[in-house]
Amino acid sequence: MSKRYLLFTPVILFLFVFGVYLTTAASTIAPDDSGELVSAAYGLGVAHPPGYPLYTLFTSLFTRLPLGPIAWRANLASLTAIALAMMVLFFLMRASHFGYTVSLSGALTAAFLVTVWRQAVISEVYALTLFLALCVIWLAFSGKSWHLTVFIWGLSLIGHYQSLFLFPLIFWKLANNHRKLLVGLLLLCLTGGLFSYLPIRAARSPNLNWGKADNLTNFSAQVTRLQYKEVKQKRTLAGLLAQVGYFGRIVSGELPLYLVWLAVPGIYYLFKRSREKTIIWLSLFAVYLLFTGAALNYPTLTRALHLGPKFYLLDQLIILIWVFAGLRYLLDLTSSKWLSVGLLAVPLIFIGRNFQESDFSHYHLALDYAHRVLETPVDRGKLFLREDFEIFPVVYASLVEGKRPDLAVFDFNREPFQPVFENLDGDKIYNQSFNYQSINQALTLGYPFYLAVLTRRITVPTTFAGLLYSALPGLNLKSVHRPFRFEEKFADYASRYLASRYYLSLAAGSTGRRGEELLAKSSALAFDIGPIHRELARNFERLGLARKAFNEMSLAFKLEGQGL
Repeated sequence: MSKRYLLFTPVILFLFVFGVYLTTAASTIAPDDSGELVSAAYGLGVAHPPGYPLYTLFTSLFTRLPLGPIAWRANLASLTAIALAMMVLFFLMRASHFGYTVSLSGALTAAFLVTVWRQAVISEVYALTLFLALCVIWLAFSGKSWHLTVFIWGLSLIGHYQSLFLFPLIFWKLANNHRKLLVGLLLLCLTGGLFSYLPIRAARSPNLNWGKADNLTNFSAQVTRLQYKEVKQKRTLAGLLAQVGYFGRIVSGELPLYLVWLAVPGIYYLFKRSREKTIIWLSLFAVYLLFTGAALNYPTLTRALHLGPKFYLLDQLIILIWVFAGLRYLLDLTSSKWLSVGLLAVPLIFIGRNFQESDFSHYHLALDYAHRVLETPVDRGKLFLREDFEIFPVVYASLVEGKRPDLAVFDFNREPFQPVFENLDGDKIYNQSFNYQSINQALTLGYPFYLAVLTRRITVPTTFAGLLYSALPGLNLKSVHRPFRFEEKFADYASRYLASRYYLSLAAGSTGRRGEELLAKSSALAFDIGPIHRELARNFERLGLARKAFNEMSLAFKLEGQGL
């Protein structure tokens, strides 16, 4: 095969993957961190710990494009990063002697795994991280410049700390050479300089300024993630084993069993080619799996298993690489041209199999939810939301779209509450501390408080208003019950949280059979979401359905690790 043809193939690969991704890309923000990350990129702000300066700067370039909504432009950044990552994967397979056809089929198949595809069409940090991680592996295995390998590893660490788990590969490249180790440390310090973005931007008070990292104490807390209580929690062996088991379920859902078994002869094939590289492959897989499982092993992080697939992206691709190494081994044994040609059909099977689940082109639940929330209050005030899934879409709607600048949004989960952004009568409110007592004193502060959920520690009277509760009695607030536009095929945790809150809000203004049906819909969507079941219990009690109220509260206690 001519060199010109081989050079042209990666370009075709990129354009094909890019084109398919483009048809399924979200037109606006997605659930989870998307709204906050896009807001940070657009306003050159500071995102949640550790701040993600590399992602922010990279995505900021795309938000400047004169094309479509801001969120869609930011989604193009993820789309481009993973399309490039699939090119690198093709180069990696070629460097591992998989052959042209197997490498092309493997890279295309990887592009259309559900987890990879879903990260490509929304704004998240994992697309850029995957691209950089694959660059590190390819450069190391193909014998390219070790200076460049270490430099890109440093960039990937800035992208996401999970790239630290590539250290077996770096150790293999630099071991027993003191000069290389010293130069490698200098290169890491050079890339680490990107973190200077955090205090520089924080000092300029951007609208999104998480942690105010303009002094050493706040900067340290930001980059070490110490703002999150879970970082200090003890891990358990049972929790680690649960994560490993969950990874097994991810793989079984992504790859059919008739393909997974090929990983075994694939490892044997790689071992025959290079014992040393095979040991590195196995080490990378084990370290990534165990350390990621340990990192997610928080006793109180009840939704960790539901957030897992994106954290295990690289290990999924390593298994896929082994599978296609096994196919290469079968080709060598059989010398079948038909099998070689048939391999090109594998990516098409995965496109058809995973298209619907990965198609976010009609997804607007998160932004629609934010719009409904911001429509509910009729006067300026302080808005307390409980989960990132609620907060971050509201942040985007306010900071990027300019909706309701009179509202101050706070994170209900933190004590003292941390303002997500400023803009309450033009006053900076970062240094104010709010707790349950301050909410209970809301009547004396002159501003209404709006709460996403109720808790027994809130003692002031509350009135239901649209999707929120008002902690200031006597206000005649008109509920906002215009229907959401969402498709229940989106089964991810964040989307189910928002959809279940929507049905709950409808039920809070309903009675009788209609109210019971809406509560049942909310409960079905929130089967693993403790706070929602607490709200459901209160509403079933309101309807006089004591047994259902007891069942919902029991489930809430179980999910939140409490006992009755």
